[in-house]
Amino acid sequence: IVLEMSVTPYVEIGVALFCFAAFYSTCIWLEEQRIVSAVSSGILWGVCLGSKYTAVLFFVLAFPLLLIFFWKKISVSQLVWLVFILFLVSFPWYLRNKYYSGDWFFPLFLNEINNKGIWSLSDVKGQVGHWRGFGMGRNIRDFYMLPINLLLHGNRFEGNLGIFQIFFICSFLLIKKWDRIIAVILLIVLVYMFFWFRFFSVIRYLFPIIPFLSILSARFFEPCCFKRKYWVFLVTLAVLFFGFINISRMVHEQG
Repeated sequence: IVLEMSVTPYVEIGVALFCFAAFYSTCIWLEEQRIVSAVSSGILWGVCLGSKYTAVLFFVLAFPLLLIFFWKKISVSQLVWLVFILFLVSFPWYLRNKYYSGDWFFPLFLNEINNKGIWSLSDVKGQVGHWRGFGMGRNIRDFYMLPINLLLHGNRFEGNLGIFQIFFICSFLLIKKWDRIIAVILLIVLVYMFFWFRFFSVIRYLFPIIPFLSILSARFFEPCCFKRKYWVFLVTLAVLFFGFINISRMVHEQG
């Protein structure tokens, strides 16, 4: 899916990078408790918030959870600097919205009010209807069935996943060694996936949490790789093999 997205003008790959970099830099700040780390974290969160609204959803979930789970490590003065830099860096994107449309956060939705926006009310309804058309239902049972539906009905999510990818996504269920940061990551992933499932079930909107799914998978495989070194080779070989098959299919179908 990353390969397919990389040849289109979508910004999801950048969003995934910014979300992970911002989260990681905040972890570094919590560990080092240095003003330089706080400023770096603020810059990256600012870029993250300026990239796309799915990144805003990630920030709303991830940033408070980090502060709650690691509140003993927080320097209040450094946190103030982080938040100040965050708003300073993200401000130009929202100022641009305000300048062109009169609204800070929803510049596309104001056509009926002041004729400055891009979308009319019918455009908005059409977009919402389009988003709601993806997925396989919105109830709790459908949420539990999500891995199977992603595997068998990829066209309904605008992206196909194979059994190998589904296994990696679900591997967190088999993690034996837990710690606080892994618990935070899992909570972010589950809550984000629930919002994704409820409102916009398109595979590319899952990109912000792909790096975190990777970390959860790594935590599952880590003990196996330490005990049996050849596991690293086998897993890498399997990833390359299935990846080659998928790339060959894409080239054959799409050129």
